[in-house]
Amino acid sequence: MMNEKEIRALEKRASDGWPGLVIEEYDGWQLRFAKGYTGRANSTSHFGESKRAVKEVIAYCEEQYAKRGLPCNFKVTDADQTLTEALKDRGYKTITPTDVMILDVKDEAFSSVENGWREDPGVQFVYGTAHNDNGWIKDYFALEGIHDEQKQAVYEKIHSSVKAEKLYIKIIAEEKTVGVASCAIEEGYSLLQNVIIDPAFRGQGLGKRLCMAAILKSREMGATYFYLQVLQDNEVAISLYKKLGYKKAYAYCYMRNA
Repeated sequence: MMNEKEIRALEKRASDGWPGLVIEEYDGWQLRFAKGYTGRANSTSHFGESKRAVKEVIAYCEEQYAKRGLPCNFKVTDADQTLTEALKDRGYKTITPTDVMILDVKDEAFSSVENGWREDPGVQFVYGTAHNDNGWIKDYFALEGIHDEQKQAVYEKIHSSVKAEKLYIKIIAEEKTVGVASCAIEEGYSLLQNVIIDPAFRGQGLGKRLCMAAILKSREMGATYFYLQVLQDNEVAISLYKKLGYKKAYAYCYMRNA
């Protein structure tokens, strides 16, 4: 398991990989706002040393989110026990427990997967470095079922706000896009996210191929560390990531006021 300093550093990179549209730094804490879309972009995280008491920080955050008509969310990790207890005492509820998994490409588990990697003439990978390259974002919206234009606009702004190096991948089979994924690469760390396969094409190993393509391409771009975030109740995805060699590093959840 990772220590507190390592967790906070990785969490900061994850925030950079999917930032809020408005970000406020507050004495070692980061408040993110994105009109309520997605937890990571609309929550507060503790990244550095803070001189303020936890109760003072909570009260300040509640005020800032209330000004924007948003619920106050805190992203709390295994390194945030004091914050977790303070939020529980204040009546906050836990939602979306999530595991952070890391991959060591030098590990035997991944080496065996890579050694068995074979190109499949039936599928094609298309790569880009911007969310609108090769129609990636339109395919993502279609596969994820995001049709609301306001939500689409916010998502596009978030993608545009990512300052890390970006990688966008599509997998094409039977002359159509059947899966997408993206990576945010910062200081050698590649965050795998936005992974989705068309339900009609699941169970054919395409998810594994898509993730492998993301890992290998990220490595070509200079990544040496690989990580992702997966909901603890998503057993199918967790099983896939374990087969690739990912291992749980720590957990987090969101805590929201009523």
